[in-house]
Amino acid sequence: MPNWKEASPPADSYDITVSQTKRGQVQHLKKQRQPMSESSGSHRNQAKKGQQATTTLPPKESSPILDQIPDDAFNVYFTPEDLVRKAANTSHEYMRQWLPLRRQFLDIILEREAPPSNILCNPVLCVQCCRNSHEDHPFHRIEIWSGTHFSPGWLWQTGVAIHLGHGAQDMDEDDSDVEEPDGEYGWAGSGRPPHRDLHGAPIVVVVHTNGVHHLPISLCSCPSAPDPITQYLQMGFYPSTYKQIETVFTFQVLDDYRLENLECQTSCHHYYSKLRRMTNSIFPTSVPDRKRELARAERQWRNLKEWKWFGFGHTDAIPGDTDLALFCPTCPQPGVNLPDNWEDDEYQWKYFRSFVVDGNFVAAHQQQLQTTDDVWIKDGEGFMTRRAPYFDHLRCTTEIRDPCTCNEHRAVLDRSKPHKGCDVTGIGAFACLRHGCYCPGSIVDFQVGERQMNVDYGLVQAFNNTWTDQAPKIIVVYDINCQYSKNLRKRVEAGQYLHFRPGLNLVAGIGMFHVHGHQDVCYGRYAPRFIPGAGQSDGEVLERLFSILNGISTIARTMTLAHRTENVDAHMGDNNFKKMIDMVPTLCKKWKNVCSSAIDARSDFELLSQSATPEQTELWTASVQTAEHLREEGNVEAMDIYNVKGIKVIPQTEIQANLMQAEQEADSGVGVTTWLVAGMKIQEAQAQLVSFICRQGKKPSGDQRLQINRKRQALRRKADEFQDSFQQLFPAVALDGVDLREIPYGDDVLGDDEDEAYLAAVPRGEVEKMEIFLPSTCPGELPRQLKTAAKVELKLRIAQAENALEGVRREIGHKSFLFRNNIALAINKQMKTRAYSAVKAADDEVRQFVRVYNQARNAILALGCSEEIASRYQRLLPEQLVALKSIYEPNARGAGTYSLPWFWMLQVVYRVNWMRARAKMLRWEEESILIPSEMKWTMFFFHNRANGWKTREAMSHKAGHQAYARKQVAMWTELAEHAQTAFTSCLIRYTVPPSMEDHQMHGN
Repeated sequence: MPNWKEASPPADSYDITVSQTKRGQVQHLKKQRQPMSESSGSHRNQAKKGQQATTTLPPKESSPILDQIPDDAFNVYFTPEDLVRKAANTSHEYMRQWLPLRRQFLDIILEREAPPSNILCNPVLCVQCCRNSHEDHPFHRIEIWSGTHFSPGWLWQTGVAIHLGHGAQDMDEDDSDVEEPDGEYGWAGSGRPPHRDLHGAPIVVVVHTNGVHHLPISLCSCPSAPDPITQYLQMGFYPSTYKQIETVFTFQVLDDYRLENLECQTSCHHYYSKLRRMTNSIFPTSVPDRKRELARAERQWRNLKEWKWFGFGHTDAIPGDTDLALFCPTCPQPGVNLPDNWEDDEYQWKYFRSFVVDGNFVAAHQQQLQTTDDVWIKDGEGFMTRRAPYFDHLRCTTEIRDPCTCNEHRAVLDRSKPHKGCDVTGIGAFACLRHGCYCPGSIVDFQVGERQMNVDYGLVQAFNNTWTDQAPKIIVVYDINCQYSKNLRKRVEAGQYLHFRPGLNLVAGIGMFHVHGHQDVCYGRYAPRFIPGAGQSDGEVLERLFSILNGISTIARTMTLAHRTENVDAHMGDNNFKKMIDMVPTLCKKWKNVCSSAIDARSDFELLSQSATPEQTELWTASVQTAEHLREEGNVEAMDIYNVKGIKVIPQTEIQANLMQAEQEADSGVGVTTWLVAGMKIQEAQAQLVSFICRQGKKPSGDQRLQINRKRQALRRKADEFQDSFQQLFPAVALDGVDLREIPYGDDVLGDDEDEAYLAAVPRGEVEKMEIFLPSTCPGELPRQLKTAAKVELKLRIAQAENALEGVRREIGHKSFLFRNNIALAINKQMKTRAYSAVKAADDEVRQFVRVYNQARNAILALGCSEEIASRYQRLLPEQLVALKSIYEPNARGAGTYSLPWFWMLQVVYRVNWMRARAKMLRWEEESILIPSEMKWTMFFFHNRANGWKTREAMSHKAGHQAYARKQVAMWTELAEHAQTAFTSCLIRYTVPPSMEDHQMHGN
């Protein structure tokens, strides 16, 4: 029976109480002071009933052993220092901790350059012991003690050899035949034995991950021994030649170089140079050069790996087109990752397929001197298209130069431009839009430029090789789709090697980055934001893929065309593989983003909808659906409803002319309109004068005071003329004793350089604050003679307000332009200063228009307008006068996230912004439906692959083939189980509200 010792809680200790959730997960830790006087068993009563428990272990059942354990045996006590949460050290802190230890590290490293004093702990071996200990490790690197220092040595000097098979020829192990260490084999030596054989076994150059070795290798001498090639391969050695084997590469070094090439874009030259330096860092050129052999073996090894991965080692079949290429696990593909009843889903828009197209001119190829003797071990089985039918298509097709209808893009202008010294000027690539996986069998070489005939062939192959036969709709995003898509169907119909399935529903788009370089109309017509079913795809995924592919493209430029094709295939396949294994965390991250962004998009849309009537929203929704339907029929111009067209406001002068013409036709009140306009102009001049005075400072100069007085005199003359006109038009109206209403005279809107205090420093004149008699300034009941004039003034004031708001919008747009083009592109202080001066001038204009608007609004309200008109003209707030790029830059990225001030909503721009906000909301709602579906399709893909390998296992009769098939089944099953666990946890943790609209409309 064990003896248990009770542990008393230390002074100033804490008892830890664990609070659990309903699922049994730890929610938080609650610390409580542990008094010394209390018994430890009382802690259990401190926990909340049913929710909290101390760390004391509750007995589940009666047990003689447990009955003898004290109640507090499992209590945990902490000191205050234990409860302090310590932050993890940063890399900089670890670096600072290392600095004082640097000398210690260096001394110990140098001590290792001499034999250790304690041989038992760190032995130095004799020749015989070194050979015995390295029989199973023939690729270790050793050093020889020369009496003064260690110098490089090789295991063949100790007699180490490699025996293939169990019946290898006996080798003489007499120590007298062992090569004695010699200075010849030091740093300057080649490390190669002096003879071609050693102890009766031929010397073979073995290239391993740690360098180049020379070792004697003896073959199996049994009567039933296999041929030498088989013996080498069975031992993990890949021969570079096959009749007389002098150089072999270990499987490990071939795998290592393949990963170096894929991850680091390391060329064969640089990789083998590293191995030579690892072998002899002082004289690397003394190491045999096997770069050419490594390049050849690597091509063969990579091809064998691909045959193995795709199951062609388990069948006698030969790979056909795209059979050695892995495509996207998440795009909907019938027969691959979709359930059998997917066509019964009411949301058929989920099964739209989407692709992105682009050209890459970094992936050019330099013309070689000899190209007829090239050996093609891959031709169409991967991502590059098959050569023969592609060249047949090019020979029988003529490139037609369509007139350019958009900006002169480089891809269009350079499509017939040759590249000097290159037989391939670039590639045309195709990938799935949403996930960035290259399309098998679709990558085409360009001969002179990005011609449509090249892209047409690749596009057709992308459709044919990615299971799109049953897709309800296909979305194609291309940087120059406004030009490319116009006659696409005509070119396909005329092409002998081109074919679209009947009834193909094709929608063209342009990536969100490139569409800003097009004309404004292209934004509404081709931006993915306005394509139903596109979700949140920017259409620029190939640009990101090319940034990785460009690293190997420069290396492949001087390879043979066949070798280059294999390299491009390998890197595209590796990209798709990494996309596949990263698909689970990628989709979880997207779902987390959707749960927050979808709510924000809906809130923005609902905020805009509050200012629109139900009739307007119904009409606008119908307009969008009609435009989308017309686009599918080929009328992309119908999508111009998403573009902001010019805002047209009737000029105030036109309103004035119409009123004057009406007076003359009625022969009544002639001159009233002119008189009213004169009064309104005087009020505007008063506001301008106030602004001018405020900018002169507290102590204006004599010249400034002279300008002020001149302006006052001119304004006084206009005011006197106005009064004379009034007496002529309304002689019966007396102004004596009438206390006129004040109007805003400009001090309500001041700039940074304007101060109301400056008005006090200037002798006050009456003219800038003089009340002007108008129907709007007349208090109380208007005289009968002025009631008609009041109606005319209301019309003029509305026109004045509209034109002032138009000026505000125009100057805000001008200010936005200055910020984008002048300030952002300024390269020096002088240019930036000029740009800010221009912005200040635009702000001054905005303030002047605001003053005029305030006067007009004040008069409109005083004239007793209707409630509808009064609610239409609201106050202008300073925060509403900032630059709005979403209005005057309709192509600006993120334009749908802005909430417009009320005065923008008076025009067609409000309708456009409402439509854009609605499109943004719908794209996020599509994303909220697509991602859970893509999670299921990804798991189906993994299960499909696992089932395929189960079939191969059942068909195999060799132990190795069966073992590899089971290994693949385990891998794909583990991927599926991991995906299911991660997806389930993500969907439970993050949720999105139900959609506010019927998703069936996306299928229109």
